[in-house]
Amino acid sequence: MESVFDVVNGGPHQLCIQNENGNQIEVEITIKTGEWTESYLDDKRITRTHLRPVEIQAFKVNEMVQQLRKELSSLVASEVKLSD
Repeated sequence: MESVFDVVNGGPHQLCIQNENGNQIEVEITIKTGEWTESYLDDKRITRTHLRPVEIQAFKVNEMVQQLRKELSSLVASEVKLSD
């Protein structure tokens, strides 16, 4: 079973799983948060036609910020190694 849902307001949310037949089950839960979860535009349900130009631009800016954070982390790690 796969279930996907979106919320309008952030904050605490609850998830309830009920085992109605009493048999032992194994459950795996993956939770992605944030307005721009991975592959936002690649999602089959969301296409560029669903987004306004400003939303597409925001997505691109967010991707650039994530790339800069990765590069900055690499630089900091390199500097730490050099200082040791």
